This record gives sequence, C-alpha cells and structure tokens, in this order.
Amino acid sequence: MYEVLRVCFALFPVLTFLAALRLLDSYKLVSLRKVALSLAAGVQASIICFVINRGIFIHFPEYQDQFAQFGAPVIEELAKAAFWIFLIATARVAFMVDAAICGFAVGTGFALLENLFDISILEVSGLGIWLLRGFGTALMHGGVAAIGAVLSVYLYESRRWRGPRQFVPGLVSAILLHSLFNQSVLSPTGYMLATIVGLPLIFLIVFYFSERSLQRWLGGKL
Repeated sequence: MYEVLRVCFALFPVLTFLAALRLLDSYKLVSLRKVALSLAAGVQASIICFVINRGIFIHFPEYQDQFAQFGAPVIEELAKAAFWIFLIATARVAFMVDAAICGFAVGTGFALLENLFDISILEVSGLGIWLLRGFGTALMHGGVAAIGAVLSVYLYESRRWRGPRQFVPGLVSAILLHSLFNQSVLSPTGYMLATIVGLPLIFLIVFYFSERSLQRWLGGKL
C-alpha cells in the first residue's frame, strides 16, 4: 500500500494538472498526439540530464550543492526547451494556450521519469517527501517550461520577435525560476503551496489572453 501511495503522490499531481490544462483549452488546439510527443520529449530530456548530472556529481562531488542550485537548472531547462522551441519555431505551436500545454507536457515527461527514478533508489519511510515532490518539484518542472514557451509566443505575437531573441527571454526565465526553486529560499512546504496556488493563477491569465487573441484572429479570417 505504501508503494502505491508514494507512486500516486509522486506522479498523479502533475498528470492531473496536465489533463486539466487540456480540458480548459476550449478550442482543443493541442491534439493528444502532440501532448504524447511532448511527454516523450520530456522523458528523453530527463535521460540526457541524468547522464550529464550524474557525471558531474561523480567527478566534482565537492560542488554538488552549487551545481544543483545553479548548474542543473541550466542543463535541464536547455534540454526541456529543445522541443518546445522546435514546436514554436516550426509553427506547430502558434498561440499561448497551446504553448502552455506543450511546454507543461515536456516538463511533465521530465518530472515523471525523474520521480520514478527517485522512487526506485530512495528508501524514504514518510510519504511527505513524495507529496512534496509531486506537488512541488514535478509541477515546477512543468510550470517553468510552460512559462518559457508562453513568453516566447507572446514576444512573437506582441513584438514580432523572430529567431534566437524570441526564445532567449523565455529560456532565461525558466532557468532563473528553476534555480530559485532549487536554492530553498522558502521551506519545502512553502514552495509546494506557492506552486499549487501560483501556477493555476498564471495559467488562467494565459488562457484568458490567449483565447482573446485567438478570437481576434478568427474574426479577422471571417
């Protein structure tokens, strides 16, 4: 029973949030296939980062804390960003709402594999750590990737930015937010509560303005 509960706590929150985002998409811009591809890209990014991070931890054990706070966020957000940048750059994602869903799906895939790996190697007796990882760390991975993708689409829609400069602000924002999370400025419970409250508010705002933009675009086509 304990094993089942810790898997549920570690995996279900981020999957439930992803499902809720897709349900909120009234125009159903993002197909299940695109969500699945984004999840798979996140899993692949997680594997790449595991290999890189493990190598750094082994060869530079004295810098583990500093790397976790400042180095790992750079590597992990670059790995996650590869797919959502590809989607936006190739016009497979064109609105903020589908950028949010696909970005969050990439982060979800990353977090799922990371949490499954942690479950396999960590012998933690309390369920609290898995609750914190499920509602805190996993949602963070999805949230910061989504914010990066949304900001990149916004810069194109509002300022017509193209090329690398379209993606740099979103990527830097994702890295900084991830790094801030890893620096433990708040308590683990504080981070979890901030994530649970903050992410839905951010996404509600994104969905509101994205749907207005989409309605204007559809109106212009009629």
